[in-house]
Amino acid sequence: MSSRMRRGGLAARGRGRALPVMTPPSRVRLPNRRRAETCELTIGNLTLTATVGFDQTWRPAEVFLCGARDGSGLAAILDDASVG
Repeated sequence: MSSRMRRGGLAARGRGRALPVMTPPSRVRLPNRRRAETCELTIGNLTLTATVGFDQTWRPAEVFLCGARDGSGLAAILDDASVG
């Protein structure tokens, strides 16, 4: 562990600035049944399916993307880009 980490994150110590304190994102469990909308996206000759799940206040809470062949590089990118 570096001395900067032990001193509470003062990375720019000589310049009089401290790094902001990073807090982990909080997760809220969504109900098992919730509103969702699914639509098809066509980009060139590629058709993708996007499903957006909403919380109780109709704010988007999760996004799932699919449409690429399983095991392909695009499928991995879509999985990484999905937020759930």
